Amino acid sequence: MALWTPGLAGITRAIELNPWKSSTVTLTDGYVSQVDDESGNGRHAVQTSASLRPNIASAEWDGQDVLSFDGGGDFLTGPYNINAGSQSVFVAFLYSGTNTNQRIFTQAPTGVNDWQWSGWRIPVCRSVGADQINSEHIGEHLAPLNVSRDLPVIFSSIYDAATGIVSNRLFDGTEATGSHTNVATALNRYLIGNATDDSGRLLGKIGCLLVVDGVVDTDLRNTIFGYMAWLFGLESSLPSDHPYKTAAPTIDPPEILINTAFSQPIPAVESVTVTESFVNGEILQVLPVVTSTALTESLLNTSFTAKVPALTASVSTENVVFGYYIPPPPQIFARFGADCSFVAPKPVISGAVLTENVVTCGYVTPRVNVFGSVAQANNITVSINPRLPSISGVSGETQGNDVIGWFFSPAPRISGLVATENLVVGSFAPELPKIDSLLSAPQFYRPIVHRRDGLCNTNWITGAITAPLATLSIGVE
Repeated sequence: MALWTPGLAGITRAIELNPWKSSTVTLTDGYVSQVDDESGNGRHAVQTSASLRPNIASAEWDGQDVLSFDGGGDFLTGPYNINAGSQSVFVAFLYSGTNTNQRIFTQAPTGVNDWQWSGWRIPVCRSVGADQINSEHIGEHLAPLNVSRDLPVIFSSIYDAATGIVSNRLFDGTEATGSHTNVATALNRYLIGNATDDSGRLLGKIGCLLVVDGVVDTDLRNTIFGYMAWLFGLESSLPSDHPYKTAAPTIDPPEILINTAFSQPIPAVESVTVTESFVNGEILQVLPVVTSTALTESLLNTSFTAKVPALTASVSTENVVFGYYIPPPPQIFARFGADCSFVAPKPVISGAVLTENVVTCGYVTPRVNVFGSVAQANNITVSINPRLPSISGVSGETQGNDVIGWFFSPAPRISGLVATENLVVGSFAPELPKIDSLLSAPQFYRPIVHRRDGLCNTNWITGAITAPLATLSIGVE
């Protein structure tokens, strides 16, 4: 169970700014020049003019950093290329002073002032001459709510383009509604802290902003209020019947999707059951650790330049790794698949039962090891130099294992108490493959067989063999 966040919940976000996370904030000469958009859309809030950059108020709300605007015209802006339509905006902020029309969040097309735009609205701004926050449409104050100065609040503005209804609600449960007709004009920018024509200077602070292109339902609205309230220590202002009055929202992520380019460590995922987990992107540092009792259908599809994840589970099935690994490659305990190029160290596959594991890759150095009391239907398709894979059944059966590729030195190895239906195909130089079994009654075309006192049958070795030539041994070694 993890604390709920918009990203972990899989919400399709248009914009998400979290200046309370220092990793998302770029400071230039002590002032904020950029806050990264965490929606995945690259709509970062930036300010290129040094004189118009806001500040960071450190540990301001329950120990969290917030953006601080001085009322002198500082603001941040970013791209927002959509057609105006349904929208849900959530923002944690406070305002001060006597400036009217202070913009907390606004938007507009190119060349049009936000307050002159007949197609849509200003989602969150201070009213003229009153301690109120409302939306605005060409001078019309839509759904105003009384909001005291100098107190942090969480405000949501939801517009349904199909009905024309604007629903503004505070996290304490108070709500107001209004209406206007939407025109699907093309947007291209948003601002926080000021109007497009410098007429709405904010004297105040912003803790976070979340924008969704669509109408969120009541349950999700309450969840977002609960998340932001507990984030900034404002939960005491939630109404008594709020579902997250006594505890922050949490989530049990059965399906984990990480699909992006990472330059910093990404979160560890821990749960009793993790299914259909994906990592798809370019990872530059540490990948997540996934720990669970049951782990199924985990896919890692990326290029890695540093540490890759460890997947551990008492039951692990249908795990696939596609990518290019620089050091070290993954350790996945139990069922495993890989389609990748490794240059240092080998992947390890281990478990009580190993079946249907696929390793398809080009190896420069060490081998692939598969260890288990039962190892069967394991496929290794490789171009390996200089060490070859081995498939080992420690105390059980080794059967239905395939090794296909170009081998230089030494040859692949398959060993187990019982080894049956093992296939090795490739070009070997200088050593031939080895198949070891405690019980050996070999049937090979040109094998080298290392037997003890067991059975080894229906095994094939084919390919271009350069040296040494194959030998066939029958009997007990």
